[in-house]
Amino acid sequence: MRWVLLLLLALALAAPAVAWATEGHDEENKAQTAQALAVQALALILAHPPPHDEAIEKLDEALAADVKGEIDLRALRAAHAAMHDEDVVAARRFLERAFPGESAHIVGVTFRPAIGSAQAIAGIIGAAALVLAGLGLARRRAADREHALN
Repeated sequence: MRWVLLLLLALALAAPAVAWATEGHDEENKAQTAQALAVQALALILAHPPPHDEAIEKLDEALAADVKGEIDLRALRAAHAAMHDEDVVAARRFLERAFPGESAHIVGVTFRPAIGSAQAIAGIIGAAALVLAGLGLARRRAADREHALN
């Protein structure tokens, strides 16, 4: 029984490292999409007083991003031009219109990757180890009770 628990513990510790090493290299970085960068630029405009150099940098990065996401590129370009003309009100208006449909109120959302297979594997193995530990404890108590009766 101890060997089984030790083996499961070793698997629980090794599986996430193996899964992390093999996954995610070809996936897009959702935090670097044009949509996410535009959200960050809008947040900088809303949260910080002028000058808005950081917001302009985020808009530059958004326009240069390989993955655009769901964003109106014309509105993004117009916001970028307005920021360079120091028209913060127009830039904010353009950025607020750049997000289609239900994502119009996307400010404040943090982009987080979905739970990867490494975390799922570790969770499954951890749950299995807990179940086996509980069964071992129940077996041990039953053996102790049987020994006490004899």
